[in-house]
Amino acid sequence: RGHGYALSIVRYAEEVARSLGIISLDFTVRDDRSDAVQIFEAMGYTRWAKKRTFRFSGGQFQAGLYYTKIIDESAAEALRKDDDNRADVA
Repeated sequence: RGHGYALSIVRYAEEVARSLGIISLDFTVRDDRSDAVQIFEAMGYTRWAKKRTFRFSGGQFQAGLYYTKIIDESAAEALRKDDDNRADVA
């Protein structure tokens, strides 16, 4: 802990994902992992959900947090435009 490995791993994951054409990344983390939560939020990840029954351990449930980040904004924008140009079919 405290050596910056997690930050480096997440940055590397983003780099690899971009090279593969992946537009966004999602991560889950237990809500008691405050160091990981701080890293994700500092890197621009948005928390979009909290699940109280994320993990069952030691006879009790632990909450989990769900994070997402668009890592290729230009590709995401192109998809949005494509969706806007599609006709709705009934």
